[in-house]
Amino acid sequence: MSASKYIPEPERKICGTDAFINASADDLRILIAAKELGGATAEELARAAGCSVPRAEGAAEYWTEHSVMSRSDAEESESVSPAPLPIKRKVTDEFYRPDAKELAEKIDGLGLSSLIDECEKICGKTFNQNELSIIVGMRNELSLGEGYILTLIAFCFNTLEKKTLRYAEKVAFSLTDSGIDTLDSLNDYIIRREKMLSQEGKLRRLFGFGDRALTKKESACFDKWINDFSYGEDIIRLAYDLTADQTGKASVGYADKILSNWNAEGCRTVADCEAKILENKNSPEKERPARRKSSGKAAAGPVSGSFDTDDFFKKALERSYGKK
Repeated sequence: MSASKYIPEPERKICGTDAFINASADDLRILIAAKELGGATAEELARAAGCSVPRAEGAAEYWTEHSVMSRSDAEESESVSPAPLPIKRKVTDEFYRPDAKELAEKIDGLGLSSLIDECEKICGKTFNQNELSIIVGMRNELSLGEGYILTLIAFCFNTLEKKTLRYAEKVAFSLTDSGIDTLDSLNDYIIRREKMLSQEGKLRRLFGFGDRALTKKESACFDKWINDFSYGEDIIRLAYDLTADQTGKASVGYADKILSNWNAEGCRTVADCEAKILENKNSPEKERPARRKSSGKAAAGPVSGSFDTDDFFKKALERSYGKK
């Protein structure tokens, strides 16, 4: 049997970083527990920090994504060594910073004066030498077009409200590493991102995430539900209710399986989803596996409509629409 173990990075400095500033109280308690234990499973961290296992897993994943912890999926046997973690490519996410003379030559040689003027208008300031180096780097080192650079900076400053070119520089590296290196692909990304931002707060409150940063898995699921499935809060809330009733916790992964099933089955509205639940609930073929497993643990993986009693479905609908 295997279990993930979260191990703190001993030399990692956290205070003052975005990870520390954006961490929730539970995130910080889990980090302290991991430091004291020197590495532990999510269950051990939950016991030490006095929180639920899902919350401990979410916090541990948060610190793992910020390289404050690492995760080892080791066999529970002293004779077996943990499998090595994949090596992440180190990205410096910083352009070359030339001296003043070389910088002036590059600006002149690349004909960037008008681009810099437009960027300064967006940012509302006159750039210093480091900021000028960032514009030159985007154009020269990443070969990004002028329209791309202007759009990216406007998105960072106005939509994300990140008012530094250093942030835009980091985003430029991240996007181009992901293959988003043309103006069309950037515009598509921005449309998805803005749609995600408009719904993210509601889903955070629904799943009880507070102000902590989303893990990559959580963010990917939210993006898929909102952009790929085009599901609104009403359908997602129905999936959340079913998840909470079946698992007793707010599991994004479990809700994702329910929503993916509904999407695959062509459910586009709340009425479609309710009809599919009733159809599956009343199907003898789909009820038998649930009855066979009723004396033991719940069946692995969600089946969008396999429930043991009418009361289960009734309670889920009451939470979404109120008692009739």
